[in-house]
Amino acid sequence: MRGWVEPGWVASLLVAVACGSAPAPRPAPPVVVDAAPAVDPRLVRARAAAARHDVAAARALYAEVAADDPSVELLTERVRFLIEAGAADEGARLAEAYYDQVLTDPRGMALFTEALLALRTDAASARALEVAQQLRERAGDTALAMRLTGAALAAVGRADAGLEVLGVAAREAPGDRELALSLGEALTARGDLVDAVIQLRALVGLAPDWPPAWRALGAALRDQDATDDARAALERAIELDPEDGRAWFELGVLRNRMGEQAAAEAALIQATALRPGDSTSWYAYGEILRIRGNQADAVAAYRRAVELSPVYGKAMSKLATLLVDDGRAGEAEVVITAAIRANPEQAAFYLSLGDVYTQQKRWALAADAYQGFLDRAPARDPELARAKKARDLARRRQ
Repeated sequence: MRGWVEPGWVASLLVAVACGSAPAPRPAPPVVVDAAPAVDPRLVRARAAAARHDVAAARALYAEVAADDPSVELLTERVRFLIEAGAADEGARLAEAYYDQVLTDPRGMALFTEALLALRTDAASARALEVAQQLRERAGDTALAMRLTGAALAAVGRADAGLEVLGVAAREAPGDRELALSLGEALTARGDLVDAVIQLRALVGLAPDWPPAWRALGAALRDQDATDDARAALERAIELDPEDGRAWFELGVLRNRMGEQAAAEAALIQATALRPGDSTSWYAYGEILRIRGNQADAVAAYRRAVELSPVYGKAMSKLATLLVDDGRAGEAEVVITAAIRANPEQAAFYLSLGDVYTQQKRWALAADAYQGFLDRAPARDPELARAKKARDLARRRQ
């Protein structure tokens, strides 16, 4: 495709004529600058649909474009859209297909790891760690490889090892803001709040106009009970990017902790609108609705969280509790037993099922369900004492 024509030769000719030169030199041939290749109009429409959160339209358009464009760049954009849209399972399948087809491409390894981590299941996290380690073997200890390895280690319950990997990588690449962000968020998740705030304040200094830095700092400050500073940081993140659904989520959680439930609900409405595929946002929204007495909408929000993340134990438990309270214990039993069939090692589901059977006074089944939780729960689970007491009570009442 022809682009614009360099006009410099015209000016040279006019200068020569004005100075009386005769004859004028023959102009050099025009320089043709190639224009950038046109973007597929369907891709433009897909991006526009994703931006307005029209998931069905964006999903269909990305699929159309992908049929004609097998590039890993398009695949990466499509998979990340699917993750945000709550279809991480589909994104993982697409990423795995490319990974299996081009086993030596580090980009495919990185994308598959990212998609596996988004699934948030034990099996997917274990596979993510395996692929992240393959990435390090293939590409070396790049910032991306180290960041994904650290995240995968944390996902399989090896938080200390993950932090060690992230810390080493951050020291070797002090200007990498994604790596610095991952380290700060990992410190926050482990409860090392002083170190997290120090790390994230440094990141804000490095990237003062980057919304994720302010969002992560706000979350760490909130967990540190520095509410005024946390609110200022989160509001700054939203000012920089009003479409950042995660920032709205963190602000909603902060408002809830401050006792400002109406403001919390407003923030979480924004969070679920901007990130309709995020199960955590739907769970938090359900919590606020329950606190405010809107049980029917709370059930819908919890149900949506469970649909998006079938292994989301807390959401399943709250959904079952509300259904039982609403006189729908049979429905609660169906929901939880289906979840157990799909994820038989998820301890929290057995605890919820025990609570349902206790409400129904089906003591033998309740005792068995509580024992199922005790057999699967980690050693430090905060619900262990309650489950033991409930199991023993159910056994005595059989």
